[in-house]
Amino acid sequence: MENRVMYDVTIVNSFYIIDKNFDTLVLGILISVLTLLVFKKRLNIAISICIVSLFLYSYLVNDEVIPNLIIIPSFPIFFFLYFLNSFYNVKILSKFNSITLSCTYFSIILIILCAYSLGLSFLKIIGYLELKEQIQDYAYNFFVIISRFSPFIVILISIAIFINIVVNYLKKKPRITKIISTKIGNFATYQPDSGSILDPRLILILILSFSVLLPIIPQLPTINPDNRYVGVDTFWYVNWTGSFENNDPLELLNNAFNQQSHGDRPLSLFIIFIFSKILPFSTVDAIDNMPIILSPILTLVIYFLTREITNNIKISLLVTFFSTLSYQVLIGIYAGFYANWLGLIFGNISLIYLLRYLKSYKRVHFALFVILITTLVFVHVYTWSIYIITILIFSLISLKLKIVPKRPILLILLTIGLTISIDVVKDVMIGSSGGVQEDIKLTNEFIGVNNLFILLKNIYESVLISHGGIFGNGLVLLVVLLFSIFYLNLRKLPDLLMLSFFSLLIVPIFLGYWNIQVRVLYDIPFQIPFAIALYYLVSATRNTYLLWAFIMLQTSIGIRTLVNFYLIES
Repeated sequence: MENRVMYDVTIVNSFYIIDKNFDTLVLGILISVLTLLVFKKRLNIAISICIVSLFLYSYLVNDEVIPNLIIIPSFPIFFFLYFLNSFYNVKILSKFNSITLSCTYFSIILIILCAYSLGLSFLKIIGYLELKEQIQDYAYNFFVIISRFSPFIVILISIAIFINIVVNYLKKKPRITKIISTKIGNFATYQPDSGSILDPRLILILILSFSVLLPIIPQLPTINPDNRYVGVDTFWYVNWTGSFENNDPLELLNNAFNQQSHGDRPLSLFIIFIFSKILPFSTVDAIDNMPIILSPILTLVIYFLTREITNNIKISLLVTFFSTLSYQVLIGIYAGFYANWLGLIFGNISLIYLLRYLKSYKRVHFALFVILITTLVFVHVYTWSIYIITILIFSLISLKLKIVPKRPILLILLTIGLTISIDVVKDVMIGSSGGVQEDIKLTNEFIGVNNLFILLKNIYESVLISHGGIFGNGLVLLVVLLFSIFYLNLRKLPDLLMLSFFSLLIVPIFLGYWNIQVRVLYDIPFQIPFAIALYYLVSATRNTYLLWAFIMLQTSIGIRTLVNFYLIES
């Protein structure tokens, strides 16, 4: 994305540092060297000779396809091997130190490139560089290349729960354990806090401050000189809440629960209307600046949800940081998904009390879960549908595997039935849009077997084109995929909750149109499994350079994305 316009990589400025032939030669040598370091003797020589031969052949016949087929998938393959070898002894791979050293060098290079990318964004923020001035950004070029794999990774994530079952079954087979043996236990068993850390409250305050600053970037005069709407849906929220100026209570309730947006988000409209009156801006500016309030609230809620999942403050802080740069925040700002955002806040708080109830079986936790999930019906009915289906899948698998006693699960299922009844009654009595009614409409209109024949077209549209292509974060998705396949454990409640979220994608990905896929993708908290996986990968390898490379890359890409929210038509 450049200045809010999506381009295909083929028409963006050339990615070459020197020139095409020189860069291809350097990359070929680099891949050959990595192959020698990563694989064991004989095998590494054989693979390196094949790679060099293919590069020489392509150079002699002036072929561009073969180098691209080798270069583009090379990083995901090497990262997969590094990830796997961090936790398992893979017999075909070289000594762990060689792989770690290679990854360290690559991480240092990536950190330098990301620092340069951040510098470019900063120069635009302070107005030193013009918005339309595009300077070669190598960290972003690397990100774009990896993002090309995002659609395929999302497809695999949607069926991760089934792949996870197969992998866990194969791990028990003697023939498999001869090739791959466990090195460092099961990291899905989250470890409690250990070691020293700076005052976590101070770190949390700094992260929350960062989450406040990020939504301000696209509103700055240097980035948005004529003060346009940043959020696409801001226009609609201004219109919807404008009708609330009427002082008649009955008319106000009718507008919220029936007239405006068909009554699918009445409580959200009330909250947004109240904030628009409290904030010292015009109604339009107040609503467009809602992310400045919503971003730190969601970030804080994700922190407490992660604490409930992992009982580890270091992981929770890492997840909190990545939440500030997550799809949910960036797309929330870009698209103006204010009601969706509020829905995520209420939905995630309900999950906190659901997990607490399943640990302690305290009535107060169950009561709070019921109140919050019921409130979500009136906050944003579509987000409520996603959370209800996730909790239903989670409950049924828990019941089947006998992870928790029957009584708590039956109470949760009764709660699901209660909220569905409230939604249907609201629909029948008031005439507002109900979640069940709208889900049936969307299913009839946008879900069908015919979408299976345009699967790749739909997934490319949802991940790489719509909503600024922000979903196409290939590195985050790759880490989430590997972690969900190899380390999540269906018999542990937090892991099962994550896999239940991923399984929501099965129907939309294979049978749904791209707009349905986007609705589901936005509600999945990918930042939680991503940060957990990254923490354990760094802990297992003791390679802090890798951690800082990911932090720098996500920060540079996130800020660059925010800087590009201003539309300049080419």
